[in-house]
Amino acid sequence: MSSASFEERVSALEKVVEWLFSPDPPNEEKPAYKEKPAYKEKPAYEEKPAYEEKPKRNYVSGWLLFRRDRGPQAKKVLEKLRIVASGPNLVKVMSAMWAEIGEEQRAVYNEKAKAIRCETAF
Repeated sequence: MSSASFEERVSALEKVVEWLFSPDPPNEEKPAYKEKPAYKEKPAYEEKPAYEEKPKRNYVSGWLLFRRDRGPQAKKVLEKLRIVASGPNLVKVMSAMWAEIGEEQRAVYNEKAKAIRCETAF
């Protein structure tokens, strides 16, 4: 930084302070201040078409059926360990149980879920 630029900045600041504290500010614009950008007007409000309700999709998976069946059992496990049985703790235990049951049991739950999806599709 050169001393000339520092001196220029100090003199510009002195002009601003003088302008702010003078009893009758001159009619000229404030020195060393940039103008604010012009306010952009928002476009006119356009009415949206009426909302079309879509039929609710009740998605069922094997994992959700497993959680419904084995959820109370997982809560009991957490209560025995004196851990709060909600949220992430419950999901961790449930996912470990899901991993332990094996592919055959998972296929059973997935088939049940597929049957439920086919029933509710029509």
